[in-house]
Formats: sequence, C-alpha cells, structure tokens
Amino acid sequence: MSEKLTVGIMYNPETGGCEAYGDANIQGTQEIISLWLESRVGSGKDTSPGIERDVYEIEIDWYPENDRLTCRHNCGNSGLREGILMAAMKDLRMRTEGE
Repeated sequence: MSEKLTVGIMYNPETGGCEAYGDANIQGTQEIISLWLESRVGSGKDTSPGIERDVYEIEIDWYPENDRLTCRHNCGNSGLREGILMAAMKDLRMRTEGE
C-alpha cells in the first residue's frame, strides 16, 4: 500500500463547479474529504481573512497507517476551505448519484 493517498479539489467559485484529482476514485475522494471535515469539528474559529481567487485548490493527504490527515490550500482561511470542501462533497455526490 502507498505511504499516503492524496486527493485534491480545484473549485471555481464563479461556476460553483469542482474538479477532483488524485490517488482515489470519486468515492475514495468523498471519504477522505469527509474524514478531514470530521477532524475539523470543534477546531475553533479562524479569524484570518479569506483570499479571493478565480480558482481555489485544496489537497488532503491521508496516511492510512495512522489515519493522519494533512491539508494544503490557497484559501487563506479554514472556514472558507471547509465551505469549499462541503460544496465539493455536494458536487461529487450529485455525480455519483447520476451514474
């Protein structure tokens, strides 16, 4: 098994659409994003300002041997990041239900 799995989301706020990429299929991407969002519950408010971008990019690494998660993003604010991830989950769910 790989040392880590990386999933990424590129989100266009103008269209509301997202593109998923990485080491997992759509269902795996949904699971890793869900694990990340669950890990953030109760983490407190991020008062840093969000950054306006044409496209936001978020990458989450999942290390299966210890269930550790790390994240890289260009959102500037964790609340914005989590909101984008929730929108991406909705978009991915609609894709899988349409199959």
